[in-house]
Amino acid sequence: MIGTGIFISFSFQAAFVQNQPTILALWIIGGLIALTGALSYSDVSRLIPRSGGEYAFLDKLLHPSFGFSAGFISVFAGFAGPLAIASITLGEYALKSDVFSRMQFEAISLGAFVLGPAQCIGVLVLLALSACHSISLRIGGNVQKILTIVKLGVLGFILIGAFAKGGEPINLTLDSV
Repeated sequence: MIGTGIFISFSFQAAFVQNQPTILALWIIGGLIALTGALSYSDVSRLIPRSGGEYAFLDKLLHPSFGFSAGFISVFAGFAGPLAIASITLGEYALKSDVFSRMQFEAISLGAFVLGPAQCIGVLVLLALSACHSISLRIGGNVQKILTIVKLGVLGFILIGAFAKGGEPINLTLDSV
């Protein structure tokens, strides 16, 4: 699985940490934590071969109320929050592209809530992806495959560009980017 968080989180790390060895260490530590979590889930899923993930594990190991709580929180916070952040970030990136940069947008006020252009683009993308998955699992799966290939292509382009810029390590510092 390749999430879009890599396109969001690294810019914050580079802005706040500003030390390449520390950033690299953070990514290595994060990768080890993710690997530990994946191996733990793998082991528990071998012992409890049920669909449902975290809900099924907590339901069986602790108590059904723990499973329900974990499932409820996952649906309303664990999935909704990251989807909202990724969608708004996609909208922000889209607004900086050549397609949208020349257009003028106004925010939509809904009482206490104000929807800016980035939020509107994010909502439209979420609705389009939801429609793809609602129409057919095959269509939704194919869309996900295409998006994964696009993400891999973007990451590959960034890597190739970083190494093609120059052979000296100094060319890969934050000041030169």
